[in-house]
Amino acid sequence: MNKQVDLIRQAVDSRIYYLKDKPFIVTDEGSVAKSEFYVDHTPLSDRLQQAQGETPWTLGPLAEGEEWLAVTFREQKEIPLTTDELESFLQHSEQAVKDAYARMSLDQGHAWMKHVEQEVNFALGEFALQPGQTCLDFGCGLGRHTLSLAEKGWDTTGVDFVPEFIDRASQQAALAQLSSAHFQQADCRTASLDRTFDAALCLYDVVGSFAEAADNQKIIERLAAHLKPGAPVLISVMNMEMTEYHAKHLVPDVFANPAVLTALPPSKIMQKTGNVFDPDYYLIDQKTGIVYRKEQFTGDTRLPAQLIIRDRRYRRVELSAMCEQAGLETIWTRCVQAGHWDIDLPPTDRKAKEILYLGRKR
Repeated sequence: MNKQVDLIRQAVDSRIYYLKDKPFIVTDEGSVAKSEFYVDHTPLSDRLQQAQGETPWTLGPLAEGEEWLAVTFREQKEIPLTTDELESFLQHSEQAVKDAYARMSLDQGHAWMKHVEQEVNFALGEFALQPGQTCLDFGCGLGRHTLSLAEKGWDTTGVDFVPEFIDRASQQAALAQLSSAHFQQADCRTASLDRTFDAALCLYDVVGSFAEAADNQKIIERLAAHLKPGAPVLISVMNMEMTEYHAKHLVPDVFANPAVLTALPPSKIMQKTGNVFDPDYYLIDQKTGIVYRKEQFTGDTRLPAQLIIRDRRYRRVELSAMCEQAGLETIWTRCVQAGHWDIDLPPTDRKAKEILYLGRKR
């Protein structure tokens, strides 16, 4: 804690103890002063009695050179958001999106990692690429599809706006000696790679990560700009028809009643599983079509956090219109389940979480 005070301090219903003149280091096991100077514990008992009052001391004996840090708080009701506070929160929503994605546990046990082989094989079947041709992975995350394509002989480039993802993906490519896997940190709304590709992927809700429709349109436009004429592209977005059909929290206008966000239960879904379709944890603003969630992040190297996350989900006709506006020609769209992209499901089926789009550059 790099904080020094002259004596034990007491806050409202709190007991906080610090060593005089020296900072101390907090660990899971306790708080230890990293010093060799003599600590006089003679007045400690009197100070503890003064701080604790009638509350018994239950934290155990103190070793030489150590002090306990203990804080308690009175329970209090959560204060509802005001409209001004909500607007202030949402001014930083873009950073919240980046922070949330950066804290997702995208290791091999994560649900998004389970179907890489099936998804890559499906894409190659639809693209009819030849080894050595180029493929762009727009919004690549940790590069799972990029790396898999490179392993199969294709020259692949992954782009993502989270620097930590690009660093980890580049390290993995180097470790696997995949010289045909390239990674670049860039925002997909403005990316410019100075080259075009024979095919492209844009999977797992890169389009829709931003609440503003214009931002998602820019992603598709930049994707199309990096394709050669006739080049195929595979895009997935979150299925709004399924989301809306199973919704439990439908609100006419969030800004007219920001307190609904206070009442919305938080989850750790985004960090742990990525399955952001549990109707207990999302809220749809019917005026804007924006989906809200309160996502909690803990257990990593950062401080625990709770973020208000907004996303945009689509119907098939909306996705096709966006792609055609960007200069793509629609081949087909279908509602799909992860790992089973060959099966076109009814749009309100609980398993139909994604809409998959296949098109090509005009």
